[in-house]
Amino acid sequence: MTRSTERLLFRVEGMSCEQCRKKIEMAVNALPGVKEARTSLDKKEVEVFFDSGRLRREELEKAITGAGYKVLD
Repeated sequence: MTRSTERLLFRVEGMSCEQCRKKIEMAVNALPGVKEARTSLDKKEVEVFFDSGRLRREELEKAITGAGYKVLD
């Protein structure tokens, strides 16, 4: 199976401060296969670059919700 880098963008409810932003980034970046996670407080978004051969969208969402935030559709 060839591995490729994919990009996903999640809208997140409840991210309201710098500490929230850092908490989400740490949770997502801790997953094996994540190359980079960036958050935007202004847009309430998390942008994730990851190895699609190692991770699925559901696992990324679970990391965000596990940190205490809601992923919006």
